[in-house]
Amino acid sequence: MKVVRDYDPIVFASEFRSPDAMLKQFLRRSAATTKEAGRRAHFLAKPTHAARKRRGNLLERRRAAEGELDPFRARG
Repeated sequence: MKVVRDYDPIVFASEFRSPDAMLKQFLRRSAATTKEAGRRAHFLAKPTHAARKRRGNLLERRRAAEGELDPFRARG
């Protein structure tokens, strides 16, 4: 028999006592799968323009603090 993780939506009838138990577990797993997919999508999302801009500002501030006032000058 296949061991099924909590969020795995694949269900085998042989795992359950009754059709009701199977349905209940399937619904629970489906909800967990949806939640997990949402979480993954959140972290895989492309960075927004605002985030890039914020990062640029941070780098610029750090360089200024290091004494390099012109952030666009080539380092060397």
